[in-house]
Amino acid sequence: MCAWCGPSLQSSWHEAGVNQMKASLSTPLVRGTQQQIPLSVDILLRDGTYDLTAQNETLHIGLSIAIASDNIMFVEKLLHHPQINLYDTSCSTKSPVAIALEYQRYNTLRLLLDYYQIDLNTRDSQGQAPLHLAVIYDDPIAVRILLEHPRVDINYLTAAGDSPLLLAAKTFDGNRARSQILHDIVSMPNVLLDQRDRMGCSALWHTVNTSNIPLIMMLYQDPRTEVGMADREGITPYV
Repeated sequence: MCAWCGPSLQSSWHEAGVNQMKASLSTPLVRGTQQQIPLSVDILLRDGTYDLTAQNETLHIGLSIAIASDNIMFVEKLLHHPQINLYDTSCSTKSPVAIALEYQRYNTLRLLLDYYQIDLNTRDSQGQAPLHLAVIYDDPIAVRILLEHPRVDINYLTAAGDSPLLLAAKTFDGNRARSQILHDIVSMPNVLLDQRDRMGCSALWHTVNTSNIPLIMMLYQDPRTEVGMADREGITPYV
C-alpha cells in the first residue's frame, strides 16, 4: 500500500523500467508531430496504481511520466510528496517545466509555475531557461503563460548571452507563431529592448537583419529602443 495514494496493485518500479523511462524522457521530441507516450507509461498509470519508492530519482521519473501523460492529479500528489526534492538537480531526467513545455501540457505548466520549489529560470544543459525553450518550440501559448508569471525573468540570458527576445529575433523565419511571440515579448513593460548579445547586437539589429518589417516598426516607435545602437564592429541596424 502506498501511504499517500491508498491501496494499490503491485506495480513496483524495476531497474529496467526506470532506465527505459530515463531514455524516453531524455530524447528530444519532434515538434509538429503527434507525441506518443511510451506504452509503459500507460501501464504504470493505469487504474491509479502507483507504488513509488522513497528514492528521489524515482520520484522525479514518476513526476516526468505524470506530466507527459497529462495526469494532473498525479502531478499534484508528487509535488506534495514529502520525499521528493525538486531542489536536487542531480537527477538525470529533464526538469518538470521543460517536460510540460515539450509535451505542450499547458494546465500542468500553470500548476508547476506556482510551485515554489521549482526554479523557473534554471538553465538546462544547453544553457536555456524555460522561456527560451518556449521560444525555440514556437509555442506562443506557453510563451504567454510564462510571460505572465511574476517569477519568470523575461530578460534572463542563456549561457551564450541571449535573452528570449534576442533569441526570438535572431532566429525569426517569418512564421506566424514566432511573429506572435515577438509581439508579446516586446509588449511586456519590463522587457529590456536594448539588451545585446555577445556580438553587441540588439533585438532591433536582428530584426532588421531578418527583414521583420512589422517588428521593425514596433521597435522603432517604442521609446525604450535606442535606434542607433551599434554592434561591437560599429554597425548600426541601419548601416
